[in-house]
Amino acid sequence: MVREKMNNGIKVAIWIFGILAFLDMLTAYINSKYIILLEMNPLYLVFKSLLPIVILNIALGFFLYYIYKRRTINYRFFVMNVVCWQAVARIYAIYHAINIMILQPEVTQIIETSAETKATTYSFVILFIMIIPFIVTQTAFWLFKKDHLILKR
Repeated sequence: MVREKMNNGIKVAIWIFGILAFLDMLTAYINSKYIILLEMNPLYLVFKSLLPIVILNIALGFFLYYIYKRRTINYRFFVMNVVCWQAVARIYAIYHAINIMILQPEVTQIIETSAETKATTYSFVILFIMIIPFIVTQTAFWLFKKDHLILKR
């Protein structure tokens, strides 16, 4: 008897989402003396706290799971795509946070980095690492669906 494995993808995705969110927050906490100078997240810049980011991550996790449970292939693919690109962005952030921990730059070096440079870097990350690949992937899936009949299990 073959037992179908349903919802394993979302379970793995939730674990990855949770672990990377935790590591992202942990590295931000470890680098707390630099965070006010380095953080580029607009929520942090407005509230000067990581709490809104934590709350947003928890809400996003629940929202994505809710959408996933709608049980249509479109929603499920969308959720998996969001989680995968979120993971890429988090890995990028964690990588840079670890570099800061290793290099231990002087505060004066960080201050010399202009707000314009930070904004450009953040825009690059959002646009080229997250949004453009996300749109390409969603478009590829839409085209795939035009050629294939997709049925529920």
